[in-house]
Amino acid sequence: MSAILDARIEQHGDLLLVSNPKVGALTTMTETDLAALHLFDVSGGSLDALSGYFAGCGVASPDSHAKIFHDRVVRDGWTRTAYPNAEGPALLSAYVTITRECNLACPYCYQGLSKRRGRHMSIEQITELFDKIARVNPDCYLIMTGGEPLMHPDIYEIFDLIDASQFRLTLLTNGIYIDAKMAERIARMKRVDVVQISLDGMTEDISALSRGKGALSQIRAGIDEAIKAKLPWVLAPTLHDRNLHQINEMAIFAVENGGYIKPNNLRSFPKDNEKMKEGASEFLEQLDLSERNLMRAARDMDAMLVERYGKERIRQLKERYLRYSKCSVDDHNAKGLCGVGWSLLDIDWNGDVFPCHLGKTPELKLGNIFGVEFADIFQEARDRGIRTKSNEIEGCSSCNFVSRCAGGCRMGAYYSTGSFEKSDNLCNYNYQGNLRRALGQIEEIGGQLYEPS
Repeated sequence: MSAILDARIEQHGDLLLVSNPKVGALTTMTETDLAALHLFDVSGGSLDALSGYFAGCGVASPDSHAKIFHDRVVRDGWTRTAYPNAEGPALLSAYVTITRECNLACPYCYQGLSKRRGRHMSIEQITELFDKIARVNPDCYLIMTGGEPLMHPDIYEIFDLIDASQFRLTLLTNGIYIDAKMAERIARMKRVDVVQISLDGMTEDISALSRGKGALSQIRAGIDEAIKAKLPWVLAPTLHDRNLHQINEMAIFAVENGGYIKPNNLRSFPKDNEKMKEGASEFLEQLDLSERNLMRAARDMDAMLVERYGKERIRQLKERYLRYSKCSVDDHNAKGLCGVGWSLLDIDWNGDVFPCHLGKTPELKLGNIFGVEFADIFQEARDRGIRTKSNEIEGCSSCNFVSRCAGGCRMGAYYSTGSFEKSDNLCNYNYQGNLRRALGQIEEIGGQLYEPS
């Protein structure tokens, strides 16, 4: 039985979501497209048959559209006979914690709040690490983090090392250490793509919930310097139940000042937080954001931005600011593996390597890069079952988006279920997001619907 004959069809208004999870095929189309898909099947992909069909439908340039449709069917996976195994290259991205020191104590910090003082990766170790990364992938995307990375005593020398490499860089910072001198140095960097600044609220009372009293004015001062220096910057609020009402204000502020916004949702991950203030766990539980509210917030913010600035401008901003930090292969309809433990790794200040920046717990340590090679790290991840394909995950194998979602956040699944072989606990959120993209990122060409390449 062919993948097309075995397809499932869901109607969403005038559009059809047509999929076959067994081979990872997925297409959004109209009734006219669906008939052309079946013609493609019975004719063996004949361009003449498709051209004749489109001519009968009154489509201009039927030969051209026959070729476009043919290529789309192949790209979307309808000629496959099995689920794709598109793993992609190793070490596309690496989170590198150059220091654990930080001037803030955000209670949800996935790095933990204890044992932070004086724990820097030395400049000699950073040089060795960069050499090892370059031997695997000289074009690796670095996400430099901490702690607060700008507190590293050799931060300017580290910037020089990055500029001398082929790496691209995203810098994660709370913004407080971005003064005029720092902003000017970052602006001169050849390899920096984005400066991601954490901001959890637009008013002192909301910001103080997670960032502490008095931090907001310092963060805003750093953002002002970033704006003056024309740095490529995004706001990265951690969304919770108490700051959700300010997300649109944050988004408008970012866009109006030459940046963009990349919200993160508050999720509970195990961490070394024994120095948290008493009652912190109960406090975090009060901030938990329901899946429904998270979906509504994401949808409403996108709709607001499109209405205010236009679809094309928002598309350009997303392309500019949200394209960085690849963590898995993005072949079309072939994203069946999260990058965890292969195309994405987290490297701690002392060289300890973890499969993901959200997976920094002792039982998930894969080795120390100053004692082993990356090949050993990758093999350890495989041996421990961390690399699970989405079509092998309980609850994912029959999903329409099995080849686009990769099973959601693998660390979210691990911490909520104790297994890498189960789906993310935000499965419905992921599904609705994929559905919106599938139905919304469509353009009409000669009466047919196509996803822009």
